[in-house]
Amino acid sequence: ERANWQFLLEQADSLQGLKTYEEAHQYYKQALEILIQNAKWEKAFETGLALANNLQKQGSLKQAIASSEKLIKELAPNTPQPSVAMGNFLHKLGVFYYLDNDYNKAQQTFERAILLRQQLAKEHELDLARSHHNLGVVLKEKGNLTLAIKHLQEAIRLRKTHSKPTLLADSYHELGIVYEQLGDYDQALATHLTNLAILEQNNPDINYKTGRTYSETGIVYRKRKTFDKALKYLKKSQSIFNELYGPNDVDGARAYTNIGNTLADQKKFEEALSNYQKAHKIYEAQKNDPPNLARN
Repeated sequence: ERANWQFLLEQADSLQGLKTYEEAHQYYKQALEILIQNAKWEKAFETGLALANNLQKQGSLKQAIASSEKLIKELAPNTPQPSVAMGNFLHKLGVFYYLDNDYNKAQQTFERAILLRQQLAKEHELDLARSHHNLGVVLKEKGNLTLAIKHLQEAIRLRKTHSKPTLLADSYHELGIVYEQLGDYDQALATHLTNLAILEQNNPDINYKTGRTYSETGIVYRKRKTFDKALKYLKKSQSIFNELYGPNDVDGARAYTNIGNTLADQKKFEEALSNYQKAHKIYEAQKNDPPNLARN
């Protein structure tokens, strides 16, 4: 039996790698049935996750959600706790709900994943941090900003402990945006500047996240009416996006728009118009040339 389901999973993984998703789906499904029949609950959760990911890659997000909901009801009562595989499964189901814009179910599912992952050994704390981070993002989307801060700060605490600067930068980015939405521009600025220092220290090469953070920092400086610094950071972000993705990139266009807004605030209307026109030209080009999706 072990050889049978193991063979099926190997075939499924190979087909998935070749992007023959429909064939891979059948192998995952057969393996899952055998695992459930033989009460291999942890492996069943792992296989169910692979099956759901396969459906998502086929463009069937609703089917991935339906499959996952059915499986969690079937497996959860039988699975010894705490279960690493069940924690991973719940977290991914929360991601599916988020992608489907069902923020209430996403919140409930990430909260459930957190409760489970809090019981796991310290070696799984980065997984716990990921659930806190994602829950913070969901709460931000729902407008529950105070609670979003709590979970993003917990993600930062855990990611600091495990020295994961790239992941840490993601949490600082989201936290800075929450402070912006609250109108707490001092905290937002401090958070974005901390994030920028982390990114530049750990990845000196230009990259999307650094460009994004320069942009957010510039926007906060503009809201604080510190226009010289706003222009400095916004121009830097535009330069980074231009170098990374070329002159017709949508993030570069957004940078030109923000530069224009900053100049307009200073009543420098001719310079503002010039930047708006540059942004407009890029947006027009995007109608025939889809946005560059090669984001790090």
